[in-house]
Amino acid sequence: MIIVKLQGGLGNQMFQYAAGRALSLRHGVELKADLTFLLDRNLSDVVFRDFDISIFPDVAFPTATGAEISRVKPSGNSSLFSRVSRKFFYSRYYFKEKGFSFNPKFNILGPSIYLDGYWQTEKYFKDIEGQIRSDFRFDNLHIPANVELLEKIRSCDAVCLNVRRGDYVTNSHSSSMHGFIGLDYYRHAVEKINSEVKDPHYFIFSDDIQWSKEHIQTGRETTIVNHDHAGPRFADYLQLMAACKYFIIPNSTFAWWAAWLSSSGKQVIAPLQWFADSRYDSMDIIPAKWTRI
Repeated sequence: MIIVKLQGGLGNQMFQYAAGRALSLRHGVELKADLTFLLDRNLSDVVFRDFDISIFPDVAFPTATGAEISRVKPSGNSSLFSRVSRKFFYSRYYFKEKGFSFNPKFNILGPSIYLDGYWQTEKYFKDIEGQIRSDFRFDNLHIPANVELLEKIRSCDAVCLNVRRGDYVTNSHSSSMHGFIGLDYYRHAVEKINSEVKDPHYFIFSDDIQWSKEHIQTGRETTIVNHDHAGPRFADYLQLMAACKYFIIPNSTFAWWAAWLSSSGKQVIAPLQWFADSRYDSMDIIPAKWTRI
């Protein structure tokens, strides 16, 4: 059995599921989720999340029991016995991510593993890309007005421009780890799209609509997609974003997945520096065919 620790929002959960799914298919074993950390409401300085990956009707991700988790995950106990167990027993079953670069040791993991990390690179599931795209099939749109908006997006050279501020500005941990990517990034990305696409139509998706209205200037036709279009757990938002042909994404895994899932994506522009802290290596996060500026 493969058990995956879930943490973070929908985009992070999608990466964690995809890595676990690749490993479970490789060994022909069941995949389950550990929701203990995700649903812990006693943590400090974190943005609380829920089991958001449930928006996908084809994702089978049952919850692991406490007994199943304890067989493969070491406890936090500091006793001598616990320390020895972690070193000699659990090391065979517990695999913790040590950085954001692809770890080739992942490819030799066995069929009984607890995955603890974010796994933010397609290299962990590239060999089952078709299966992941199938698993992340969208359900019907939940908001009637979005049906018309979806057709509008599909009928033009739609550019998904996503602005992520929210906790990147207001939460100390998120701000120091990621941080708002900055207005200059959007200016340069818009200039590049405008120079290469004859008649782009920008669709701005953001968690800070007012800021986007005041600061993002495209010089082309622009539609602001506010949160009235979000749908449950932002399921409609993600589907509308993924329907675009061109993408300007921030350092956000939610936007990353919208671009990756696009069936007609012609160009994706992503930040050269994914993390506010330059000590983190983010080179494996962005697919090679995307443009970084």
